[in-house]
Amino acid sequence: LTIREAELASVTEERDQARADLMDTYLAQDEVVQKAREARDKAMSRKNMVEIQLAKTRVEMMQTSSQLMEAIQQKVGLSQQLEEWQVR
Repeated sequence: LTIREAELASVTEERDQARADLMDTYLAQDEVVQKAREARDKAMSRKNMVEIQLAKTRVEMMQTSSQLMEAIQQKVGLSQQLEEWQVR
C-alpha cells in the first residue's frame, strides 16, 4: 500500500508540475502578446510624431518658398526701377 501511495504522490506531483508548466506557457504567450502590443504602440506613436514633424516642415517650406518669391518679385521691381533711372 505504501508503494502505491508513493507512486500516487509521484504521479500527482508530476501532474501538478505539468499544470504549472502549462500555466507558465500561457503566461509567456501573454507576455509576448503584451510586448508586441507595446512595440506596436511605440511604433504608432513614433509614426504620429514623424507625421506631425513632416507637416510642420511642409508649412515651413511653403513659407520659405513664399518669402523667396516675394524677394524675387522685389528684385525684379528694383531692377526695372534701376533701368528706368539709367534710361533717363
